Amino acid sequence: RVWLRATALGLAFEPVTSLVHMFEMLDGSASTMFSSREREELRALRARFDAVFQAAHGGTRLMLFRVGFAGSPSARSTRMPLEAVLDWGRPAMAA
Repeated sequence: RVWLRATALGLAFEPVTSLVHMFEMLDGSASTMFSSREREELRALRARFDAVFQAAHGGTRLMLFRVGFAGSPSARSTRMPLEAVLDWGRPAMAA
């Protein structure tokens, strides 16, 4: 709803999800992709993030985004028709 409302108001909306994903990776086997220094820095940043957004108290980190004024897009992606990517009421094809 926030994204739609921002668009309706003529505002630019940009999801910024990589930081939230990196926080989640710290707690699993994927954490080995970070150096020990990076893990330390990410843990410190996650603690600050959780303090600001109160995610540490049972909340869930879902999405981070920025909203602001921007010019018109310089390009637009084309969209395939829904029927080209989704079949309603037919069984999935075997791989």
